Amino acid sequence: MNSLCRHAALTALVVSILSSCSSSVTREPVVQSDRTSANAQAQFGTQPVAVRVTLSPKVEADNAGFSAQKLQSAFESELNTRQLLATPTSSAAMRLDVEVSDIRVRGTGTALFWGFLSGDDHITGNVTVLDASGQPVEKLDVSAAYAADGIVGVAGEGRMAYLYNTFAKKALSALESPK
Repeated sequence: MNSLCRHAALTALVVSILSSCSSSVTREPVVQSDRTSANAQAQFGTQPVAVRVTLSPKVEADNAGFSAQKLQSAFESELNTRQLLATPTSSAAMRLDVEVSDIRVRGTGTALFWGFLSGDDHITGNVTVLDASGQPVEKLDVSAAYAADGIVGVAGEGRMAYLYNTFAKKALSALESPK
């Protein structure tokens, strides 16, 4: 009986660890009428990129624990690593518009005490790549979630840093991959 309880506890721990972090990226079609012949050849990764992060009105009203500046810094860091970050004065740069449409940030005590049982922290948003003339090139729906904490997770600011970095990496990786 004791062995059965240990096995059940271990199984529950493994399942919670494996299901505690997730992310998804869905590519949206760009309407052909939006694309001009000038930007038809524009592709992410061929020109420097400037980033702008905005919050939807719903998120602006409920953003405790979330920092748009830190999400923008995560994108800029990833673009810099890929040698794609545009200089602030670059007029020929593509633009990456990130609109955060939903967030959830659990309180540190709740996350530590209840772990994945208290739900997840998440960021969901739309990422649009615009060419230098402002025409859309690609659109993505991106989400990143983190639900661990407790015994197996990272507390406080570490959760949000994980979410910012995961959101940025997933979005940029999807943009670099072939359609």
